[in-house]
Amino acid sequence: MMYNMDMKGSVIYLEVPYEQPFSFSTLSKRIAQQDVVVFLRPHLFFLMFKPGMLTHMHEHVNYFSEKSVNYLLENIGFKDIQVKMDIINNARFLCAFARK
Repeated sequence: MMYNMDMKGSVIYLEVPYEQPFSFSTLSKRIAQQDVVVFLRPHLFFLMFKPGMLTHMHEHVNYFSEKSVNYLLENIGFKDIQVKMDIINNARFLCAFARK
């Protein structure tokens, strides 16, 4: 159905994970994960131990802000864009509604 997205009057609902990669809560989670690894798999921990290991971002994870989602939708021709942060099952998501 993606071919219909370019038609006038199309409506889009976009939902993306909302995580700030360098926030205190994200870095705390990463430290806790490394604590588990150091006790359960110390050999793996020492393979990964290097500068920047707490701030490593995986290429398959995308980080969006409200501003970047709005910019993305504007640049592909959507109008009446509404972006809000929502919490679903203790995970934060950015939800966007827009129309062509």
